Formats: sequence, structure tokens, C-alpha cells
Amino acid sequence: MNVGTVELLVGLLVLVFFLVLVAGAVAAAIWYSRRGVTAPREPGMPPPGALTTKEDALETLRRRYAAGDITREEYLQIREDLLD
Repeated sequence: MNVGTVELLVGLLVLVFFLVLVAGAVAAAIWYSRRGVTAPREPGMPPPGALTTKEDALETLRRRYAAGDITREEYLQIREDLLD
């Protein structure tokens, strides 16, 4: 093999490596976007979009109020809305 042939083979290997790298990045991006990445949730909370019962919603409301995430007025208003 002469120097020109070696350079050509090395160039082809670099090109193939680059194409595999790009294809892997694209595949990873597609997989990541399709798996439904969401923000972290509190333990025990249902996944986003999950159907919950009124009792589940009230329990979540009680937890948020007990943790100090919402005020008494917010708690009472949301509770009233849920019980209507």
C-alpha cells in the first residue's frame, strides 16, 4: 500500500465513525423525546396526565396544605372547587 491509499482508508474510517456518531446522537434524541421526559415529581404523586379520583385530588390538596405549599384560603377555595 502506498501513502495515498492509507490516507484514503483513514479518511473513510473517520467519515464512517463520524456518521455513526451522528446517527447515534439522532437516535438518542428521538428516544429521549418519545419517552415523555417530565419534571421530577414528589414521591407518591401520580404521573402527569394520569386520571385521578376526587379522593386522590383531595389527598394531594391536604398534603400540599400540610407542607405549607398553599395558604389556608387557597386550600379552602380548591377544596370547594373539588367538592362541587
